[in-house]
Amino acid sequence: SAGYLVFWYFDLLDLNSHSPWTYCRVNRRVTKGLLARLGCDVTTVGSGRDALLMLSQPSTQPFRLLFVDILMPEVDGFEVAIRVKERFPIRSERPLIIAVTANTDLAVRERCFSIGMDGVLLKPFSLEKIKSMLNEILDRGLVSC
Repeated sequence: SAGYLVFWYFDLLDLNSHSPWTYCRVNRRVTKGLLARLGCDVTTVGSGRDALLMLSQPSTQPFRLLFVDILMPEVDGFEVAIRVKERFPIRSERPLIIAVTANTDLAVRERCFSIGMDGVLLKPFSLEKIKSMLNEILDRGLVSC
């Protein structure tokens, strides 16, 4: 089991869709299902502000991993990562942060790592891509199951 995991996933609204809110909810539900198949306990929220609010609440189980979409309204994934690092200045006490993006630009990837994110997962992704990302983190010794 991958242990306790929070999945804070934010999706851009598909402005060409007839129902953009449904599109976002479906993406979160599908991704939550993929992570659950890996044995993860998953929590989802729909915005960066909600993610930061949830993280500030006392929890019986600490969140160990965040998947954050880097582009979203209100508070983007970059800002979420920065605030999480400020809240948890001791590396071993903060959750790992994985950026989720469809942007393949090397500058975006470099920015993710320069602000302290632990990985980048490109959309669209599959169960295999998620497994690979989690294995990479385990191989680097950043978290243990």
